[in-house]
Amino acid sequence: MGNQWIVKTEAHRANLIKFFEKVELPESGLCVEWFDADSKRTLEQNKLMWVAAYQPIANYLSEYTGKAVTTDMVHELCKDKFLPPILVPRKDGSFKKYNGSTRKLSKAGFSEYIEKIWAWGSTELGVQFE
Repeated sequence: MGNQWIVKTEAHRANLIKFFEKVELPESGLCVEWFDADSKRTLEQNKLMWVAAYQPIANYLSEYTGKAVTTDMVHELCKDKFLPPILVPRKDGSFKKYNGSTRKLSKAGFSEYIEKIWAWGSTELGVQFE
């Protein structure tokens, strides 16, 4: 995991610039990303996903299959179903595919993701959500 900065003032910006002036660049380079801090998903949304979307599906699938299905399993299933994959290049020119991530979804994007899970769970699986 790398560094994360929240820049709210000109002093913060100046400190960040000083930090980058001192950073030794790795051969592979650095990935720098920025976004409006207010646009990122909330902790309440994250809790809603785990408790009100994943848990009912895990409970239903556990009962339906007779096997223990966890919310972590449902998380992987939903990421695979509803998020674009992350493709990581390999040295041989091929790509390794990983499930997409909810980590950097915006508030709106995260809400859409949860709505897709509810729609899928209720229409295709018959899960009753509260």
